[in-house]
Amino acid sequence: MNGRYLWNENWSFLKTAAGTIYEEAVKRKQEFVPVDIPHDWLIYDSLNLYEDSTGWYLKRFLYEETEKRAFLTFEGIYMDSTVYVNGQKAGEWKYGYSTFTLEITDYLQKGENEILVSACFLSPNSRWYSGAGIYRDVWFSVKERTYLPENPVYISTEQQGEDFFLTLQYEVEGDRQKDAEAVFFLCDEKGEETELTPVKAEGRKKKYLVREPKRWDVESPVLYTLKTQLLLEGKVIQEEREQFGFRDTKFDPERGFFLNGRHVKLNGVCEHHDLGALGAAFNRSAMKRKFRILKKMGVNAVRGTHNMMAPGFTELADEMGLGKTIQTIAFLLTQKEKTSLIIAPTSLIYNWNEEIEKFAPSLKVGIIHGSNKDKEEILKNIEEYNIILTTYGTVRNSFELYNNIIFENIVLDEGQNINNHKSQISNIVKIC
Repeated sequence: MNGRYLWNENWSFLKTAAGTIYEEAVKRKQEFVPVDIPHDWLIYDSLNLYEDSTGWYLKRFLYEETEKRAFLTFEGIYMDSTVYVNGQKAGEWKYGYSTFTLEITDYLQKGENEILVSACFLSPNSRWYSGAGIYRDVWFSVKERTYLPENPVYISTEQQGEDFFLTLQYEVEGDRQKDAEAVFFLCDEKGEETELTPVKAEGRKKKYLVREPKRWDVESPVLYTLKTQLLLEGKVIQEEREQFGFRDTKFDPERGFFLNGRHVKLNGVCEHHDLGALGAAFNRSAMKRKFRILKKMGVNAVRGTHNMMAPGFTELADEMGLGKTIQTIAFLLTQKEKTSLIIAPTSLIYNWNEEIEKFAPSLKVGIIHGSNKDKEEILKNIEEYNIILTTYGTVRNSFELYNNIIFENIVLDEGQNINNHKSQISNIVKIC
């Protein structure tokens, strides 16, 4: 049945010595014990919180939709993880803090299936408590052969008097992606549909006018819901929902930060991903309790320290009125004397450019996307730019142009969406 399902139940776990291989773990299946996901195995021994070890997670399930496409999404596995499906290696993910998605269609069979996931923890690997294991939510998705991928819509807003422009860029993948089209519906906080007035449409980018929407603010965090339906031959084959808020932000070097035209002093905190004595396993209720305490203290902004936070963390920040800082651009401002490289999906590079122009106009950006002549010209005069902005596809197709060029900083935007571990772009990113 099509849909995206929370997949945290019916997992079992075995902790082994660091470096234990798949064949050895399979022989010990009778030793696995039931666990709840999210799970952090290190927190169970408070006298040895940095123990070198390899954790194994096992799940069996029935599957009948053999004509459809199936995906596994892990919001976070710490760290160096490998996923096996029915005895075959389906993919791996080294980094412990980012979401990643694997298509497992070709590894599944009709009837009973088995997933086995390994995570290897070797200390030292950070200067804070990291935890270890599948410590964030797991999702299982079933989709048609043509589909919307994970995080398929980029949402941006622009104030126009009391109204707002809403720009939506979306991606479609699969066998008949050229024949499919997305339609959008907007609902307010009460679930009532709000009118979207079409302004402009260019391919998979659509612009609408929303009249007098309620503003998102730290004192009244109003969220709207965007409903995206994917149509093929007039039939809805997939539906996704995403929440966001309408707000206007400005940074003034003399007067500070303004939210919706109102001067706001940012009373911010830095938050690590763990929950103290509860460990690193994400718990929405515990994080909500923490945010409530912080808000009572007067906090109105939060920085995720020092890596990607759980999606539930940012969802709570939106719901409870805690602003999220533009950390990357702020960091790049401190690196003006160096050359930085930003690699982003094609649909986002010009949004990156707009954000940099808005919040850091002193940074000169060179966009490498298009003709080889333009690419070569920018790279030839690379010392004139603070930032080189390009796409994953452009890097893949022109990797030789970057020979002998050194970038002090490399930013990978939505790197978690590189879901084919065997692809050339995955290898290039690893080289970077």
